Order: sequence, then structure tokens, then C-alpha cells
Amino acid sequence: MSEACAAVIERFRSVPAAGSLYAVYWQLLNPASGKILKKLGFEADGNRSLLEEYDVESATGIRRFELWRLEKAPAAQRARIAEEVSIKLGHLESEGISSADENLDAILKLIGDDDEAQGLQPVVEAALRHGGETPGLALLRYPAPAAT
Repeated sequence: MSEACAAVIERFRSVPAAGSLYAVYWQLLNPASGKILKKLGFEADGNRSLLEEYDVESATGIRRFELWRLEKAPAAQRARIAEEVSIKLGHLESEGISSADENLDAILKLIGDDDEAQGLQPVVEAALRHGGETPGLALLRYPAPAAT
């Protein structure tokens, strides 16, 4: 990612009057991306709601994808993926894309009802709440190129 971002920034700097470049990333799920972007010169500029970045149809598609990802998760990764999916669906719920009840029901249905799944329910519920209380996307801006 570092090399790709550096190439984009180099090209961006060569465009006269380009304005600012911005990037967003899932704040709770991918802090490493934020670190890389900051190393490259991006500066934190608050948060961005999912509906500022995506339209409702795309956000709904994110929900479908995340549930599919959980459904296909290997047993060894199910707990981690269930928590990640729950955080994202919590973000979606906070923006009115889906409801807390339908998210919880969908996730619990996918993780099943064995002993391991029963142990995951509190994790899923906490992650849904955490995702709902925390803005989904961190916003970073790269300063506009200096006028020449």
C-alpha cells in the first residue's frame, strides 16, 4: 500500500490546482492503513459517515457482503470475522441502513447455535454496540500542492 499511495501522491502533486486529496479507512478495523497514510503526509481531518462516502445501495451492499463473508468464514476464523462484521453492521445501524435486531438475528443465524456460537453472542452484541457508537470512517486529507 505504501508504494501505491506514494505513486498516487507523486502524480497528484504534478496536477496544477488539484485541490486536496483525501482518504478514508475503517477506523476500528484497519488502523494500519491510517498509520501508513499519516507516514505519507496525510493529516487527520475528523470522521466521515458511511452515507457521505457511499450511497444507500452501496452501504446495503456492504452489509450483504459482510454477512456473506461471515457465512463463508472457516471455523478457525469465525470468531474474528464475526466481531469485524458486527462492528461494520453496527456502523450501518447507526446510520439507519439496518436495524440492530435484524443485524443481531442475521449474525446469530450464521454463527449457528453450538457451544462456540453461544460464547460468541456476547462478543457480537458488544461489537454491534461499539460499531454503532463509533463513526465508521476516519477521514484524512493530503494538503493541496503549493501554487507555483
